[in-house]
Amino acid sequence: MLDGYLAELRDRHEPENFRITPDIRLGYGGIKTKYADNIAAIRLLKDLQARKAAVATPEEKNTLVRYVGWGGIPKAFDANDPAWAKEYQELRDLLSPEEYAQARRTTQDAHYTSETVIRGIYDGLDVLKVQQDAPLRVLEP
Repeated sequence: MLDGYLAELRDRHEPENFRITPDIRLGYGGIKTKYADNIAAIRLLKDLQARKAAVATPEEKNTLVRYVGWGGIPKAFDANDPAWAKEYQELRDLLSPEEYAQARRTTQDAHYTSETVIRGIYDGLDVLKVQQDAPLRVLEP
């Protein structure tokens, strides 16, 4: 009985490669939009963890992939910036003290590479006629 249930669950949640497409609009918008995308991804992740979800749905993956980190959004951690007061408090309320400290530390060394740059790299590889017999793997340090 349990084996059948597990097989059904496994079939229903077969992992698949996630493809970033232009309609996801990864990296679009200003820093307030990117902040809102980060918050949406964090809220969703906390919900998935609370539900003990094994796999995110395609719609949930679209939300999660828009998380861009905090490297370009240090103002969200500035208690003295009145333009960011609402966001500062929201972030403090959403994250545990440990999570908040970890996120704040990343403003110094976590930076996002825009889709424009990534597409430029792949376009350059095409111009150089890099042959692909297998999926291309690119390390972005």
